[in-house]
Amino acid sequence: MSIVQAPAARITAVAVITGVFLVFIIPSYLHSTYQSRLKSVENNLKIIAGAQERFHKDRGVYFSSSDFSSINANLSLDIPADNEFNYVCVSPGASFLCFASYMSASPSDLPGKVSIDDQGRLTCARNSAPVSCP
Repeated sequence: MSIVQAPAARITAVAVITGVFLVFIIPSYLHSTYQSRLKSVENNLKIIAGAQERFHKDRGVYFSSSDFSSINANLSLDIPADNEFNYVCVSPGASFLCFASYMSASPSDLPGKVSIDDQGRLTCARNSAPVSCP
């Protein structure tokens, strides 16, 4: 092996080892990041549910909207804008359901939709099938 080939072999070995390392680390990192985002979404939905109850107490109806800024404004909230989840509140009569749906593909083993109802029940779903909330 010549002097010129030795550094190239080392660089190749380092690149292969780094590549293998990243194959295992990146999915784990993305999974834990998404799980923490879900916890944030759950907390936001609990805050929205409390605000819905106050809105209902004051006006006799629950608020409905598919616009996050409208939900914030009408329920007197200041939840930061979310570019990953779409929030919607619907009020079919004397109840409400608010949910947040992930706008991209969520990791295959985690829910893509989290909802809360007027009873404070959190539910999670993946492709319309119920799954446990993390």
